[in-house]
Order: sequence, then structure tokens, then C-alpha cells
Amino acid sequence: METGLAVRGRPFGVLSESNLPPFNQSVLEVLALIEDEITDVEENALVGFSNLKDLNLDFNRLTHVRQSWFNGLEKLGFLTLSNNRIAQIDHGCFRNMPRLLLLSLEDNSLSFLDPDWFFGQSRLYYLYLGGNNIKTIPPSTFKNVRPFEIYLQDSALSCLDQRVLWRQELLSTFYVSGSSMTTVHDDMPHRLGWAISINDNDYKQYKVQSISIEVPYFYFCVKLHQVRNEKSFFWMFDSRDAVPRDKTKHIPWLCDEVLSSLTASPIHVSLSRFVAIATNDHVLPDKRDPGYQRYREKCRQVWEHNMGVTVPLKDNSTLQLVSMGLGNTSKADVAILVDDASGMLLVSDVEYARGDPSERTPKCTMPREFGSNVTKHLLAIGYFWDRGPEHNKARVPP
Repeated sequence: METGLAVRGRPFGVLSESNLPPFNQSVLEVLALIEDEITDVEENALVGFSNLKDLNLDFNRLTHVRQSWFNGLEKLGFLTLSNNRIAQIDHGCFRNMPRLLLLSLEDNSLSFLDPDWFFGQSRLYYLYLGGNNIKTIPPSTFKNVRPFEIYLQDSALSCLDQRVLWRQELLSTFYVSGSSMTTVHDDMPHRLGWAISINDNDYKQYKVQSISIEVPYFYFCVKLHQVRNEKSFFWMFDSRDAVPRDKTKHIPWLCDEVLSSLTASPIHVSLSRFVAIATNDHVLPDKRDPGYQRYREKCRQVWEHNMGVTVPLKDNSTLQLVSMGLGNTSKADVAILVDDASGMLLVSDVEYARGDPSERTPKCTMPREFGSNVTKHLLAIGYFWDRGPEHNKARVPP
């Protein structure tokens, strides 16, 4: 049984060795000082807690996390500093805690992530970084760690470099969300709520990676079946524009929830390049209509823009989310791009699925051959438009 001490509601101000409750510090394994109005921690104030494994300083008034706070805490495995006012962290702040497994910095005032914070943290498996004002994440941020789970919900990100998650073979859950997104029309972020969750199931023979996407009025899911080398796609409309719709639900299982509500099977596609556009257009033009060109142009804009919220997938392809909105409106078309190659000129075409005109779904297609020696594949699952829950079904392109 672990020995612990919890103090709540005591106004410490600056935490020091002298104002800590009298206790045999060397035997303590858990220390929780919650809602204690702590503004700072004196150097070496915790040095006597040599066997401490779990330190909780949630709901205080900390603004600057200093490396000197953690002198002597080499056995610390769990550190939670959530719900403070932290805007600054010392370089290499946590490097003297080689056994650190979990770090929570949720609901603070951080505006960026520094790769140096995680230097030497080879066992840091759980990172909770959501609820901050993080606007940028350098590609090398997680190069020194191999986390199992990363949470970045409610961020200020409008784009994400795919290299942030490169070579993260152990990552089983990644969740990121924001309230603005890069648009294909300019470099200014467009106000639009979004969320992406990646969940890996590597259990025995299954090896399925699920990617869940939420944008206003729309869910989109990709399942990557690594053993069969196959992707499946499905989507669902929703009457609500809030993102995420339900913060109490565990986002990695959203794909399974959407799949269970479909009235048709998901689409299984061997082609590896496509664009899907979620649009609020209620009437789509016929191929002979002058407005048809607008949809061709949207495909071209997405492929040539090459910027957005981008994540790598286990089959070496990438998934990118980008807004197609103009102006400061939260209602806009959203494009989802999956690609396994780059640097090739796009030549797009738009065709329609066969069947009843009221059920038509236009799709962007790519000529199979491009140039003399390049074979390219592009499949758009479609332009999707909101026509109510009775149309929440997958439609397979011809």
C-alpha cells in the first residue's frame, strides 16, 4: 500500500519546506496539493521526498514551471500540473525524472510545445496537453519520447505538420481538436471547429487503425486494415455544429459508433489517393451544368494547397483536413485528403455515381496514367451534403 498525503484548500502561496505539513517526507509515495493557491515552489522544497512516485499540483496558481522544483525526485512516475496558469516551462525541466510515465499539463496557458521539455524522457508514455492556447508544434517535439497516448484537445492549432507524429510506432491514441483551420484560399486561419482522433488496435491478427474526424454537421471515419492492406471509409451527417458533439464520450470509439448507425456497408477501396469534401450544398450541378466546373476546381485547390491538419497513417499514407471557407463564418465546406505520394501535378475530373438523380454523389477521379511512366490513383468518396439523418448511409462509387 502506498503512503500518501493530500492537502486541499490551504493557501500556501509560495510552497516551501517550512510551510509543508510536518511529515516523514522520505516515506511518502503520493503527494497531492490541490486548490491550495500555490503560486510558486521554492528550490529544493521537495528534495526530501526521495521516494515520491506521484505528485499532483492541480488547481493552483502556478505560472512558471522551474526545473529546480523537482530536485531529488528521481523516482517520480506521475506528475499532474493541470488547471493552473502555466505559460512558461524551463528548458529541460523534466530531464532529472527518468522514471516519469505520465505528464499532465492540461488547461493551462501554454502557447507552444518545446521539444527540450521532453529530452531524456524515454519512458514518458502518457501526455495530456489539451486545453491550452497551443498554436504551433515543432516537427521534432516528440522525437525524444515514444508515447502511447497524446491528448491535445481544445488547442489553438489551425494546422499540423505530419512530421510531428513520424516514427511513433508505439502511439495507440492521438486526439487533437481546435476551433480554427487553415483554408485553401489564403494563409489566415478560418473559424471552424474540428477534431481528429487516431486509435490503433494491434491485438494479434487484427491490426486496425481507426481515424475519426469531426467537423460541423459531419462525421468521417477511416479504418486502415494493416494485415489486408485495405482502407474502408464511412461517414454520417449530424444536425449539430458543435465540435466535439459530446465531450463525455471516448473519441477513439467514434468510428465504431458511426459504423453501427449506417444502413449500408462501408466503402472498401484499393486506390490510395482521394479527396472527400463535406459540403452544405443541397443541390449539386449536373455534369452539363456550368456550376460543375466549381467542383472540379475545389478538387484542384485541395491537392495544390498542401497545407492543413496532417497526420501520418500506418501504411505510410497521410490524411489531411483543410477548410474551404471564405470569410469569418463557421459554416464551410471541409476537405479530407488521403495521399501516399507528393510532388505530382493534379489533373482532376468530376463524375457522378450512377442511380437515382436524387441520390447522386459526385466524385473526383484521377486518370490512371499520367505522363509516360507515372501511374496515379485518385478516388474521391464524394461531395457530401446534409440532407438529414435518413440519408446517413455509405454509397459506393461505380
